[in-house]
Amino acid sequence: MSVMLKAVGLTVVGELAVRLCKDAGESALAYAVQLGTRAAVLGAAMPVLSKLFEFLGEIMSL
Repeated sequence: MSVMLKAVGLTVVGELAVRLCKDAGESALAYAVQLGTRAAVLGAAMPVLSKLFEFLGEIMSL
């Protein structure tokens, strides 16, 4: 549950920053912020993803 809350928080803050950048006419910066937000969400979810892949590996070896 905490990973989901982190992801939601990162997404909300990231989207706010993207909208502010677009309003200021900085579309390239908005894209960079959006990409950074996605990377941060992926990083926050990495422990869950590694457990999932570990579990799938165990299932495949049966």
